[in-house]
Amino acid sequence: MTSVVRFEKRAPAVVKDKPIDMLMVYPNPCLDSPFNLTALSILYPGKMFEDEGMRVAYLDMRWDSEQQLEDMIKDSAQIGVSAFTGYQCGRAAEILIRAKQLNPKIVTHVGGHHARMCPEDVRAEPFVDVVWPERSYHEHSFPFSPAAQRLWKLAPDLQYITSSGCPYGCTFCALRSAWTPRPLE
Repeated sequence: MTSVVRFEKRAPAVVKDKPIDMLMVYPNPCLDSPFNLTALSILYPGKMFEDEGMRVAYLDMRWDSEQQLEDMIKDSAQIGVSAFTGYQCGRAAEILIRAKQLNPKIVTHVGGHHARMCPEDVRAEPFVDVVWPERSYHEHSFPFSPAAQRLWKLAPDLQYITSSGCPYGCTFCALRSAWTPRPLE
């Protein structure tokens, strides 16, 4: 078992009487998102939480409504967002601020590229309880659980992880990491 890295500002107390233990939300990446790929950045860590025995729900804000988000926030003990630096980060912040307004005891989590590149800045935000700064979480599994199937059906373009990192060594890239292909089987 691999150790999971996360930074917590304080030891958040998780409310145990909610029907959803962890709500995983993919914020819209831009105003007119051309990306119709599966929201893997919430599915893999969500699978990690499912494997820990948590009740996990998923929302993709490219297709799901603000009303669905608000209803699920009220029923959740924790909420996790994945965000890339830029517009998606602002959307993630709006979602977490709204979560704290609707459900003051909710424990908020942030992962994704922005949390990886700027973990201390993310942790300094008053609406963030837990930061997940690693490049990936639980990518050795395949996140096709009953809870996740709805998201797989939403995205018209199917994707899954066949490698991690990048084979190119671009010196300008903030996301450089070693390329690791996976066996085809």
